[in-house]
Amino acid sequence: MIKGIFPNEKILTRGRLHDDDSIDVLNFPTRVLNTLVMHDYETVGHFYRVSMADLGRIRNIGTKTLKYFGEVKAAIKEHRKEPDLPPLETAKSKEAKPSSFVPYLTETEKERMKLVKRLYDEYGTLEKVGSLLRLSRERVRQILNKGQKYGLFTYQLTRDRKFDEVLNKIDGERLRVLLSTTKNQFDVCSNLGIDISTLQRLIKYYNIDLVSYKQDARYKRYLVEYSEMVRVLGYHPSTTIMQRRKEWRKIWAGIVRLWGSFDRFRAEFGIEKPKHSMHPNTLKAWQRAKERRMAHKKEKVENVYKIIAEHGPLTCKKISYLAGYSDQIVYQYVKDMVKKNKIKKLGKGNRIKYGLNIQKNYIKQSKNYAH
Repeated sequence: MIKGIFPNEKILTRGRLHDDDSIDVLNFPTRVLNTLVMHDYETVGHFYRVSMADLGRIRNIGTKTLKYFGEVKAAIKEHRKEPDLPPLETAKSKEAKPSSFVPYLTETEKERMKLVKRLYDEYGTLEKVGSLLRLSRERVRQILNKGQKYGLFTYQLTRDRKFDEVLNKIDGERLRVLLSTTKNQFDVCSNLGIDISTLQRLIKYYNIDLVSYKQDARYKRYLVEYSEMVRVLGYHPSTTIMQRRKEWRKIWAGIVRLWGSFDRFRAEFGIEKPKHSMHPNTLKAWQRAKERRMAHKKEKVENVYKIIAEHGPLTCKKISYLAGYSDQIVYQYVKDMVKKNKIKKLGKGNRIKYGLNIQKNYIKQSKNYAH
């Protein structure tokens, strides 16, 4: 026996190897052991019956490791209980195609796979089976896949089986109608009696563009709410009336958000803009207040114009300091006068000044005289 190959005391005392023994008893390095397990060589029988050519095709297995495999196989041949079996396949050339060899399954492995399948059929979840057998959910799934691969049984995950049942009950047209008429996905789930994850799988299965359906649902919802508000009032309200109640303000905000403005909404559906009804006395008071505001504004604009005419080109900050107005008000007045061509901008960037047109010509003439 090669020193260090069989460190397990049970193997040493028993004196013979069995095909059912785990490959761990061969004391391979961790990297080599993980590679063999990944390719379904999990027992001594699996490893011994595969040819050296097939082992050489495994990725990350080099010549040094193959030489070590030969020594291990020689030791297994010496201490194996059953008679020697010939390898199933040999490589005829370096460019031989990958082997279609299916590893040999022992009776112990078959019984374990059938046990896992029976428990899964009984409890229905990978987590429950794993807790009973002290395995992870991923390991239980791997065992089930392996048993199905070797033809021992056929199985389907519980969530896939339940999803197939949901598909038989819910068709794509019904789902599209619910998505376009309900407010959110949770209402759709309550109507169909499913959870949100199943709804997402249904949307993906039927290839539904959820964004467009959500947009259509919002349009229809606000149209229905606006129609109900018009039915209660008896007429199409103005935006001022819609601000009086919280639920009406929500309808107004939703329409403005979707259509861009309330005037566009009215234009699309042919709704006339309502005229404001005001008491005659209130209307007169409003007109007098408007006239006072306009006169006060005109007085301020004339004052700004006089300051520019007296002091020459000035910045907005300087004009606001001399006039006693805020910078924003002065900037608005100056901007309006520039549009009306009463004054002009002089300079660029942060050094913009405002002056009369004749002052601009006067500045040019003074520069020419200076030269």
